[in-house]
Amino acid sequence: MFKQITRWVETSETIKQARIDNHGLPFWKEVIKFILLTIFLEFTITALIDIPIISMKTNPNTALIIKLFSTMILILIYLLFILKVEKRNLRSIGFSKDNILSSYSKGFLIGFLMISFVVIIGLLLGEYNFKSFNMNNLYLFLPFLLGFMVQSMKEEIYTRGWIMISIARKNNIMPAIIFSSLSFVFLHVFNSGMGILAVINIFIVGVFLSLLFLRFDNIWISGAFHASWNFLLSYFYGLNVSGIKFASFMSISQTHYSLLGGNAFGPEAGLLTTIASLIGIAIILYYKPIKEEN
Repeated sequence: MFKQITRWVETSETIKQARIDNHGLPFWKEVIKFILLTIFLEFTITALIDIPIISMKTNPNTALIIKLFSTMILILIYLLFILKVEKRNLRSIGFSKDNILSSYSKGFLIGFLMISFVVIIGLLLGEYNFKSFNMNNLYLFLPFLLGFMVQSMKEEIYTRGWIMISIARKNNIMPAIIFSSLSFVFLHVFNSGMGILAVINIFIVGVFLSLLFLRFDNIWISGAFHASWNFLLSYFYGLNVSGIKFASFMSISQTHYSLLGGNAFGPEAGLLTTIASLIGIAIILYYKPIKEEN
């Protein structure tokens, strides 16, 4: 397993570009830097952005859509810091110019398969209950899809493209994966229903996304998976995503809160998500297409 990950790092154009003219800091200095940046950017700036949204007299769906798109502000801040202050290029955070559409499509498909596995098994076991289709919410399809694409890419830029790659420039890849995954947990720690299993699952999903990023050496695939997971779980299936309820096309509810199906945080706080994520990690690490075997 570790040899496989090391091989990805050694052949990674992303990490190679991140090391050019900027060789990084020792691990503990990188950790302190990102803790301070997380407090300032992900909480202080986000709170300032949320204030006018909360004060707006609009319906909840519009407010959620605006909130999703408002994360573009943080994307711009991150990119300005990386490009102008750290003097790095976009390739150094995973923005490959090659196979963008195929990478994004592949990531979206993987997200669809994993979250559908969780929901379908949950339905079969009676953890979730299908109620109806909400045709009146069809008009929200595109706004939520695009909004989640923006919001998910923001989190991927911060946790995988920036934190993980920045640490990996000068340190072993495993501490980089672990700290970036812990940062991913921290972004969700104040959400409704967050408990021990939700923390564990978000961390495991963070590891999965890190490995997905490293194996394919681009941020498009991890950003697409993240967007697919959030969009399908919330809008398409109608279940809570990270403790937040969205208007949905399909109405599926949790029949009860349980260790298997999750709690108010949603399916991400259940063992079904744990199982799906671990299977995903195993496939990334050990599945070799014919081209790779040859």
